[in-house]
Amino acid sequence: MPDHLIVIRTAATDYERQGRVRGSLDIPPCSEGLAEVTALADRLATAPPEAIYTAPTACGIQTGRIIGNRCGVPPKRLDLLTNLDFGLWQGRLVSDIRSLQPRLYRQWQDDPWSVAPPEGELLEEASARVEE
Repeated sequence: MPDHLIVIRTAATDYERQGRVRGSLDIPPCSEGLAEVTALADRLATAPPEAIYTAPTACGIQTGRIIGNRCGVPPKRLDLLTNLDFGLWQGRLVSDIRSLQPRLYRQWQDDPWSVAPPEGELLEEASARVEE
C-alpha cells in the first residue's frame, strides 16, 4: 500500500513563461517544460510510483506519458484533475490583471480561498472536484 502521494505540476507552457494565467485552458507544453519533466522523470525512475494520474489536458497527458514511460507505469487520465478555472483572467497577463483589477487581485493574493476570478472557480470548488 502506498504511504505517500506525490503531486507534480504539469509541464510549463509558453503562457507561464510569458507571465500569463493558463487556468483551465488546454495549452501544450513548451520545450523547456518538457525538458524539466524529463529530468524529473529520470529522478522518479529510481523509485517508480505505483500509479500515475493525469489531467485531461495536453500538458497533463504529455507530462504523465513522459513520467510513465521513464517509470514503466501507464498514466491514467482523470477528467476531474483539470486546473483551476480562472474565468476571465485566463490568457491574460498577470501584470494586466494587477493593473486593471488591483483590489480583486490583491485580495486573491492575500487570501486566495476568499475570492474567485470573474466567472472563475473558487479554490474550494476546485478542491472538492479533485477530492472526488
